[in-house]
Amino acid sequence: MKTPTASHKHKALHDELHAWLAGLPRSIDEDAAKSYLSGGTSTLRFLGLKTPVIDSVRKAPLRINALEGSEAVDAWFSLWETSPIFEALTLAQSHFTQKKLFSRALEHWPLFKKMVERIENWAHSDTLSKLVAACVEADAKLVLPTLRTWNASNDPWKQRQSVVGLLYYAQARKACLPFETLLPFVERLLENDHFYVKKGVGWTLREMHNVYPKETYAYLEANIHRLSAYAFSASTEKMTAARKARLKAKRLAARTAKRVR
Repeated sequence: MKTPTASHKHKALHDELHAWLAGLPRSIDEDAAKSYLSGGTSTLRFLGLKTPVIDSVRKAPLRINALEGSEAVDAWFSLWETSPIFEALTLAQSHFTQKKLFSRALEHWPLFKKMVERIENWAHSDTLSKLVAACVEADAKLVLPTLRTWNASNDPWKQRQSVVGLLYYAQARKACLPFETLLPFVERLLENDHFYVKKGVGWTLREMHNVYPKETYAYLEANIHRLSAYAFSASTEKMTAARKARLKAKRLAARTAKRVR
């Protein structure tokens, strides 16, 4: 995807931020970071900055940090849409996850719908899922049609978002969608072969099990032969050893029978 050019209104602010980032101490190899975060497929530049170093930029004496309200939202979202640098995009997302904005996440749902177009690594995907899940909880009727569109998409990052964004971490939800509403999102992607979609499916099944253990376990028992190794590992991560062992035995038996046939 071609990165658009920053508007003249925000270019000076973005250039100042980029220059600040470029001057910070690097401790991670760019290729290693790209491989870890995206499987090596990202088109972004990685400066090799650790998370605490990136976070420190929010307190730096930069003009973009001095903005407030809608001006700040516009400047940070413009940075998200235009910057070619991983760490800059991470900072743009962090503007929306800070407490005073996160509590009003639904107000920025139109921006989050656009944000998905630049997702191409799991770190930015997971942060967006945190924002999307807050919007789902606030107004599922408004948000779910978009998640269904992403679920049916051929874009693996939209597919991943359509499941992880349902709950993110269930313990953070005051109210969760019914099991019957969640299940079709997972079912459609259960046999998807993209690595990060598999991981996302497993993540969501794990969180569903945290909320609906009986229903989710029954679903896993009936469909364990369809789960990839990655989805199986993620979905059973928080289960008791006994439950996990039973599912593992069922999965092994099903795979052995399939090979024999």
